[in-house]
Formats: sequence, C-alpha cells, structure tokens
Amino acid sequence: MIKSVSRRFFIFGGDEEDLLQEGFLGLLTAVETYCEDKNSAFGPFARLCAESRVKTAVSKAGNKGNAPLNNALPLDFAELLFDPERTVIDRENRREKAAELRAGLSETENGVLDCYFEGFSYGEIADKMQISEKSVDNAIQRAKSKMKDNYAKSRAKRQGG
Repeated sequence: MIKSVSRRFFIFGGDEEDLLQEGFLGLLTAVETYCEDKNSAFGPFARLCAESRVKTAVSKAGNKGNAPLNNALPLDFAELLFDPERTVIDRENRREKAAELRAGLSETENGVLDCYFEGFSYGEIADKMQISEKSVDNAIQRAKSKMKDNYAKSRAKRQGG
C-alpha cells in the first residue's frame, strides 16, 4: 500500500526511498492514532495518513526555505572539494602572486589599488588619499601597466626563459 501511495509523487532533490520513508512514517502515525470506536476501517485511514505525510514532504521539499538543503552536496562529496591543506597552500600562492604583481608599485599606486579593489569610486579614493580624481586614474593606469609587465616577467621565469 505504501509503495502505491508514494509512487504517484516526486520529491525534488530526493528519491523513491525518501517518499517510501515518509509513507511509512504516515503509516506509523495511523497505527498510533487509530481509534476503533469511530466505526471506520483501518486500511483507508492508514492510506489517508500515509498519503497526507507524503504530500506534506513533497510540498516542504519545494519550499524556498529548503533551497540550501535541496542544492547541498552530499557530505562525502563536499569533503573531496574542501581540503584544508590545499586551501592554505592556495592562499599562500595567491599572496605570493599578488606580491609579485605589485612589486615595484609606488605607495600611491598600492593605496589607490587597495581602495579600488574594495569598491571605492574614483571620487571616494581621491577624497580618502587627498589627491585629484585624475591622479587616481593615472595611478590605476600606471599600476595596470606595471602589473602587466611583472606578470610577463613572472611567467617567463616560471617557463624557464
């Protein structure tokens, strides 16, 4: 009976086993709450409880509040994606590369870039650093040019050239 009830539904992010489990929980509810005094058969009551439980599970699975769970990765797969040692090594590599790229930048160019990467506008950077907006633009252009040159040198070094 539970299979026939659960077979008619689909649960997003789940499988047939999940619906079967919900159906069995509905059956358990029927067993616990059934009263013989009401002059009704147990079979239809149990079917109604199981179907109600399955319908509730399906509707809850579709709620936006469950989106993080519906889109989550299984724990064993997530562990493959997150390797603490690799994370630390990658962070150190990014810092080294950023330092290589910024090598030779002036204090003003570094300051302007820091503000720019934090999302400040040219006007806000100019106010903060007490320079003109044109100076901000010039500093960014010089920094880009120097960083491009540093990148080319760094790349040539790594390729053994």
